[in-house]
Amino acid sequence: MSGLGLGLGLGLGSRRAPYSAEAMAYFNRIGISKVTNPVLAASLIDNIVAMGLYPNCLMYVDILTGMESRTAGADTFITKIYDMSPKANDVLNTTETQQPKLTATGGLFDGSNDLLSCAGSDVAFPVTKKLTMFLWVNFTNTGTTYPRIICCEGKWGSYGDGPTGRIRWYGTGLDGDIGTTVVRNVNTFVAITYDGDVGSNNINLYLNGGLTTAGSVTIAGGGNLTAVGTTPVTIGNRADGGRPLAGTANHIGVFNAVLTPTQLKSIYDLTKSTYGV
Repeated sequence: MSGLGLGLGLGLGSRRAPYSAEAMAYFNRIGISKVTNPVLAASLIDNIVAMGLYPNCLMYVDILTGMESRTAGADTFITKIYDMSPKANDVLNTTETQQPKLTATGGLFDGSNDLLSCAGSDVAFPVTKKLTMFLWVNFTNTGTTYPRIICCEGKWGSYGDGPTGRIRWYGTGLDGDIGTTVVRNVNTFVAITYDGDVGSNNINLYLNGGLTTAGSVTIAGGGNLTAVGTTPVTIGNRADGGRPLAGTANHIGVFNAVLTPTQLKSIYDLTKSTYGV
């Protein structure tokens, strides 16, 4: 514990202490030496705690808030990103040929076979009637490619539309564009919410903290999101490697709750400086 205290004292300073018990527990779990930006990590966790949504947080990862990597030649590759949620759903890939390259704004996925996969499975993500998923992404895929961004295949997920450059929803009987905004080749904070207690316009797309134009679609009648088998939650590809992302992804969150526009905007505001916004 003394090592943790020393690390926090040097990395965080006295101006923000004390931190929430949740933030301190995270630092204690992974070790402060693995955190590039402890101030950001504590701020992100404390922001979710202040919303009262920490128990609903199923995964929340960022390369600046806890990761492991390996070096090969002049390149560094991500092997694991530690989860800030209370579920400890760390994401990783131990297969070296599938590990995304580390950049200043996230993992660079090669558009071939790179992916990160949650150590748990669909069972570790109890999402039925309420869902929020978000991340910063910059995809470059074009043509008839539909790269998975973050998904629990067959149940819920977001992906890029190669022909249009837009964001799509996939899962539970619905596959289609959301909104009219082209986000290809642009660092964009993408958030999708689902509220199964609402019968129409129950899937909403938020870009950079705001509801986008024509950003609502409907799973008729709402209800539970249904799974096909037990599938891992993956980032940057399907679990079978069949829908690879070309581009960067980082700052990924999954909640079994519907975050409000104000709450999503607060996360965007805390993270946007990393992406030059």
